[in-house]
Amino acid sequence: MENKIIIEFAHICENVIVANNGNLSIVNIFNQISSSNFPAIHPVLFIVVGATGDEGEYEVNIQIKKEGDERPVTTQTLPDKMKIPKFPAQGRLFVKFSPLVLKFAGSYKIIISIAGQTKILFFEAKQVIKQP
Repeated sequence: MENKIIIEFAHICENVIVANNGNLSIVNIFNQISSSNFPAIHPVLFIVVGATGDEGEYEVNIQIKKEGDERPVTTQTLPDKMKIPKFPAQGRLFVKFSPLVLKFAGSYKIIISIAGQTKILFFEAKQVIKQP
């Protein structure tokens, strides 16, 4: 029998804080990175994922790809598995990319895969012109 997982949410943000009581604070959710030059180095980017489903531990794979290019900019298969507790509790996962190097401006997608379920997030890397 195949395990059933539901990815309830996924966000791109600058930081994640977990309070002593387990409450989650997601700091500065964004979908655009601006830079005056490319390649651009974004100092820190977190992917935050919440999922429910069959209790257990699941392998997680995250890929960041430039739109139209099937080669990943970066791929992470996490050494620790995501723990999904007994329903209705929610499993949470935070993945830090630091630094994240983006060679080109354009649209990017983040592909999150957990136990056969996939969630895709999108963000834009935008070149801005510095004013003199």
